[in-house]
Amino acid sequence: MVAGELEIADPAGLAQRDLSELLERVRILLKNDCRLNCEDSDEFLLRFIKASDCHPEKAYQLVLSFVSKKGDCEGRPILFLRFGNIDPAHESWPIMMQSGTLILESLSLEPEVQESGVCLVIDCTNFSLKIMKWATPFKLKALMRFFQESIPVRFDKVHLVNAPLSFKVFYAAMSPFVGDGFVNKLVWHKRPFKMLLATLGHSNTPTHLGGDLNLDDMKDWYQELVLAKEPIFRKFSRDMSLINL
Repeated sequence: MVAGELEIADPAGLAQRDLSELLERVRILLKNDCRLNCEDSDEFLLRFIKASDCHPEKAYQLVLSFVSKKGDCEGRPILFLRFGNIDPAHESWPIMMQSGTLILESLSLEPEVQESGVCLVIDCTNFSLKIMKWATPFKLKALMRFFQESIPVRFDKVHLVNAPLSFKVFYAAMSPFVGDGFVNKLVWHKRPFKMLLATLGHSNTPTHLGGDLNLDDMKDWYQELVLAKEPIFRKFSRDMSLINL
């Protein structure tokens, strides 16, 4: 045990002064680590303090592991858009836009996202001519307006991965709706994806892109990111209804 470490295994039994001291010690450890850029609120840190039996060093290591697994090389959350997997025969454009809005609104509520933004990866694997025919000028204009003007989330870089020749034709059709600021954010990646792996890390890159991430292990992401914030969205909906009245 580290000298002077609190010997209490139940945060609920801590005096407020001791709990504040414990939180501050973990917060200092995080602040001194230049690799990290993550939330340090009491609510966030308390989860790791409980899991570490109130050991500041262990709590810090848990936070370090948690952030490194969920973020890119700068600690930003990674959002994968598997564009090539869209099936025009079964996808509803309004539902897709509503789903995208919910996901990005949920991300915007995270303090680390408000501070550092999101790492957006557009995976063009399996992109087909069917998608090109489905993506009308109206949809392309709405999509680019959505990304560039309508969401409170910052994308410092947008990574386009594994784009076939057909996608470049698609991009040319979309270019009239793409602003210069957005163009400057685009980073194109081809095999063997060395730059992409350096940015995301092997543990955060799907296996079909050369990494170690099994996408089947990420099935709970919607529950954790969006559905967990349902009370917030319900309150927002009620407030908007009052404003509209």
